[in-house]
Amino acid sequence: MKMFVITNKDGKVIGTARPAEGSEGGPRGGRPIAGENQRVHELEIPTELATSRDVRQLHESLEAYLRNSRP
Repeated sequence: MKMFVITNKDGKVIGTARPAEGSEGGPRGGRPIAGENQRVHELEIPTELATSRDVRQLHESLEAYLRNSRP
């Protein structure tokens, strides 16, 4: 499942977004814009990660996922 993950300069997840259906044709491709000292990651993540209802758990899982997926 595709998900956008916004992190701060320390790698802490501060927000997430899923692309809307048909968003590819939008003026910015339907993706979030990072603020100062932030970064947007476009990830393909396991479905079980994306369906978590606990935001804190989701952010912690995504932070671990990002740490483990970096070269």
